[in-house]
Amino acid sequence: MWVILSFFTIKGIQFFYEEKGKGENLIFVHAGVADSRMWDSQFEYFSEFFRVIRYDLRGFGKTGFSEEEYNDAEDLKALFDYLQVTKAHLVGCSKGGQIIVDFALQFPTFVNSLCLVNSLPNGFEFDELEPNILWTALESVDEKDFKKRADLETMIWFVGQSRTKDEVQSELYQKVVEMDLIAIQNRTQISPRVKVFFENASTKLENFSAPIAFIDGILDEPFMVKGAKDLSKKLGAQLYLIENTAHLPSVERPKEFNESLKKFLNPLN
Repeated sequence: MWVILSFFTIKGIQFFYEEKGKGENLIFVHAGVADSRMWDSQFEYFSEFFRVIRYDLRGFGKTGFSEEEYNDAEDLKALFDYLQVTKAHLVGCSKGGQIIVDFALQFPTFVNSLCLVNSLPNGFEFDELEPNILWTALESVDEKDFKKRADLETMIWFVGQSRTKDEVQSELYQKVVEMDLIAIQNRTQISPRVKVFFENASTKLENFSAPIAFIDGILDEPFMVKGAKDLSKKLGAQLYLIENTAHLPSVERPKEFNESLKKFLNPLN
C-alpha cells in the first residue's frame, strides 16, 4: 500500500506529514515529548481501515518553527485544508489531546470523534499533585542540558514513577529520548509563542456532541489517570485503561492500544 511522505507550508514553515490508506480520515496528533513516530504501529495497523494521517507539530520531528505567535489548532486546520479533509476522527496524546479538543471546539463540524490518550483538556482542574522526586530533579537541571532533561522527562512520562528504567524495553526508551531531545532543543523558543483558544476547554467539552473516548496507561502520573476517570464519567465518554504502561501506551503497548482504539472506532466507522 502506498505511503505519502511530504510537507505542507504555513507562512513559510514546512510541516512534515504522512498519509496511508483509504476510507474515513483518522488523524493522529503526538505528545509534547514525542513526534509523529510515536504512532508507528497505529499508522500501519489502521491504514487497513482508514485514510491515516500523522504529522509533526511546530518544532517537533521534521517540522520547523519561527518566532511568530501561533496556535496548534489553527495549524491542524491548515492540514485539513491542505489535504482537503472535511471530516475526521481525531486521536491526540497528552499535548496532542489538548490540541484536538481545542480544534473540535473551534471547528466542530470537522470532527467525527475524539480520542484523548493520557490527556486532559486545557483548564482541567487537577487535585493536589503528589510529590515526585523526578519532577524535583528536573527542576534543578540546566535548561541547556538537553540530554539530561530528555532522560528525566522520558523517565517521568515513558517509564513512570512506579517502575525503573530496566523494566522497559531499552530500544523504546531510546526512541522516546530521541524524539524528546528534538522537542526540548526547540521548546524554549516556541513555547512562549503558543496561543491557547480555550482556557476552560474541559467545561465547554460537556456540550460537545461527537463521541469521545479516553485511553490511559495506568502507570502514568496518578493525577492524569484519576482525571481521565473523572472526566470520562462526567462526559459519558468511553474509557479504556491499559496495564503495564505509562504516558505513551501507543509506543509501549501497541497491540493493546490498537485493540482499544479499534473498539471505540468500529461502531463509528
